[in-house]
Amino acid sequence: MFNGGKDMRTYDIIVIGGGPAGLSAAIEAKKQGIEDIIIIDRDDSLGGILNQCIHDGFGMEIFNENLTGPEYAERLTTELKDLNIPYKTNTVVLDIDNNKIVTAVNKNQGIFKIKAKALIYAAGARETTNSKINVNKNKCAGIYTAGTVQRFVNIEGYVPGKNPVILGSNNIALIMAGRLAIEGTIVKILIEPQQHILGNEKNLKLWVDAFDIPIKLGYDVIEVEGKEKITGVTVVKLDENNRRIQGTEEYIACDSLIIGSKLVPENNLIKKLNITMCKETMGPKVNNNFETDITGIFVCGNALHINESADDVSREGKETGINVARFIKDLDLEVYYGEENYV
Repeated sequence: MFNGGKDMRTYDIIVIGGGPAGLSAAIEAKKQGIEDIIIIDRDDSLGGILNQCIHDGFGMEIFNENLTGPEYAERLTTELKDLNIPYKTNTVVLDIDNNKIVTAVNKNQGIFKIKAKALIYAAGARETTNSKINVNKNKCAGIYTAGTVQRFVNIEGYVPGKNPVILGSNNIALIMAGRLAIEGTIVKILIEPQQHILGNEKNLKLWVDAFDIPIKLGYDVIEVEGKEKITGVTVVKLDENNRRIQGTEEYIACDSLIIGSKLVPENNLIKKLNITMCKETMGPKVNNNFETDITGIFVCGNALHINESADDVSREGKETGINVARFIKDLDLEVYYGEENYV
């Protein structure tokens, strides 16, 4: 089934992504007087990554409270519903074109197209893979990113392994080390190739030190053992130039390897457009209004660059919502006073 063509629905604003950036942008645009807004999100509920972050530490700046991720998401979602802003969940965006036509699909409508006067791309971030690991050709099961494990444990109720090794020490890796310990797993070791922990001191103390999880700094995984399922990893010590020190190899038995991967903007859809991308952030380049090279297409939140906190993402979304509302009002005025003289 396909729904599109001459009768294609046009919205003032289409927001792609229902995380803190997209929700905050839509809420603020509505407060600025823009009525015709819709949010599209691929998950079954709004809130984005916040829903799987069940630890607290969110909202101290925006809400002046110490909230969990789901509580933070609920605050934004409740405000969105109070403002009667429509949204579509379980809806996957397949394509965006330069004319701000969005092609999407869900089980109720099939494939459909809608058009925007202005489009806000707030699709968040994704985890990168770690290409340095020499995984056996049979690609044994049991290797996960920390974000995937976070969803398994906190939403799906599934613990992937009883004796994991964690590679990487960003904040999500530190948090998941402690979460797994709470669930009864024995975290064999946390390994970080750098000579220092990458996450913040608070998360190190709260989620790693508190559970007496051992740490090896300046080590890396060089081999994964196992056929159908991982059975262990080989690690090696690195010198100050990140070169392997021969003779320091050590085998560690484990039943899963959890990788604290780097986050990068989710840019698969936006990078197809004629938009200048930024090599440093891996997101698009925007002006001071968060507008890209294409007039009327705006990007904010982690889809633009990786932010330090959900509060930073929300603030960026709010500012984008204000800018987009101004854009829509100026656009309507141009149309009204133009040659065709209609709103």
